[in-house]
Amino acid sequence: AQILSDCVLGLVSSEDSFTGNQLIDDEYLQDVHGLTDEDLAVYRCVPDVEPPRALASHGHMGDGLRGFRV
Repeated sequence: AQILSDCVLGLVSSEDSFTGNQLIDDEYLQDVHGLTDEDLAVYRCVPDVEPPRALASHGHMGDGLRGFRV
């Protein structure tokens, strides 16, 4: 839940033009806020184990909704 609240804090403080984007929490924090893989380790249940990606490979942020606005 901590990673989601950190994303929400980032989103509510972002520019008004940052809208209509499809986001994945860790990718958003890395791409927009500059967090590294090491920074993201604090969100893991087991800090020394990298969990398998369940959603997408890194770097796809927003690809599915390019140009779409809510």
